Amino acid sequence: MSIVPFFFSLFCYKNTHQNMKIKTIIIGLLFFISISSIAQNVITKVVADAKTKFPLDFVNIYSENKKVNLLSTLKGKFTINSDLNIKAYIFNKTGYVTKKLTYDELLKLDTVFLYENPVELQEVDITAKKLEEVVKDKRFYVDDYLVLPNYDFLIITYKVNIKGFEISYYKKDHGITCTKKIKTEYNQHLFKDCFSNYHLVTNACSRQIYFPTDSSFEFLNPVRKTYFDSTLSKIVLRIDSQFIYKSERPDITYKGTYFNTNYHSPFLTYVSLYHQKKTDLFTAVYSKEMREMIQSEARDSKMKEKHVEVIGTKRLGDGSYSTASREVGSSRQSIESSTSFFIETAAGPIYAPIYKKQDTIIVLNFQEDEIVFLSRYGTVLKTIPMIGLSKYHHFEAYYDEIKQLFYVTQTQNDTHVIKRLNVYTGKFDRTIQLERPFPKNIQIVNNKMYYQVKEHEWDDTSYIYLQNL
Repeated sequence: MSIVPFFFSLFCYKNTHQNMKIKTIIIGLLFFISISSIAQNVITKVVADAKTKFPLDFVNIYSENKKVNLLSTLKGKFTINSDLNIKAYIFNKTGYVTKKLTYDELLKLDTVFLYENPVELQEVDITAKKLEEVVKDKRFYVDDYLVLPNYDFLIITYKVNIKGFEISYYKKDHGITCTKKIKTEYNQHLFKDCFSNYHLVTNACSRQIYFPTDSSFEFLNPVRKTYFDSTLSKIVLRIDSQFIYKSERPDITYKGTYFNTNYHSPFLTYVSLYHQKKTDLFTAVYSKEMREMIQSEARDSKMKEKHVEVIGTKRLGDGSYSTASREVGSSRQSIESSTSFFIETAAGPIYAPIYKKQDTIIVLNFQEDEIVFLSRYGTVLKTIPMIGLSKYHHFEAYYDEIKQLFYVTQTQNDTHVIKRLNVYTGKFDRTIQLERPFPKNIQIVNNKMYYQVKEHEWDDTSYIYLQNL
């Protein structure tokens, strides 16, 4: 006799004075059994990276018949129910190989491991265009973009005289396949964190993006922008369970009589966080030449200030003397203007980008024109001088993570060029002329350089171009 009919027969028995008490006990037991039965049918598993063994968050897990759609938690956990009669589950996360497991296979595993998606290097095609228009549509303007691991795009677009902006999934061969509109926020941009997660950041909040399919995206719950800025946005590298974040001193504002001048911090420190222990990894400072220029500007500003200079005296008829004088130097307003211009242009914020090349940390210290190789613990392995870098223009560094190559943009004969930097010799071994003038938001992925270009100087039309390197 099964246990449920047995309890049911007791529940129906009426010839006892303890009938009500028995009913209460039986109802409690039935409730406990039903809860236990449900608990036994719900199974918790973990999904993790096959190489690092770290849990993977926000993995999209769905059944073969699309009736079940789950997301793994921050700790990589997910639950399945054995009562749903699901034959197979599919695991999908951008940057990883999609995995399919039958229900029986899944039952035998405590952890599901996903492998990073290997990048297939395309064969050289001698007829390939050197420059391609990859996102060009006159119906909208591109405000910002990110190249995804499958070479699709996330793009932020806007239209003239229409309130708000849109974020879209863009496939090169199919155009926009998924769009979401934001109306009441501004200062929007896209951000990729050190965990290879993607975010839409605005003045109000940050929304993490995940990809249920290879042509759509969804938002997770937004978080406050101040919280996001103080955590993820400052982390620049992750090496296993070690995190490296940027620690910058705030700017100092000097309030003058006529102008307010912002003095940038002369220090930039990278801090390592490992097992809840903080260690200063590397500090970049203004070069000796820059420090001397700042001190000289401060001295000169005092010397230039107007003062009265006596140029002679003359004896008058009554025996008294008349003194002739004149004002020399510059006005206070002129001095403050000159100092403010110098500080905010020549003495800009410190630029020393940091990268990971295999297990080595590389800092391009443009203050001292040198390349610094560090161990993961901050030990300096070697330092190589950068040769041939001009100091008299704005430059920016880029890193092709797939090819592990470094590039620096420069201006040469009034033409924008990008130079490939050999970090082992410190020399620029290749110069590439940019096919379109005044590019911005350059991204280099697997020997392909993407950038935005304004279509006309007099409007904000901006499209994305691909230049093969």
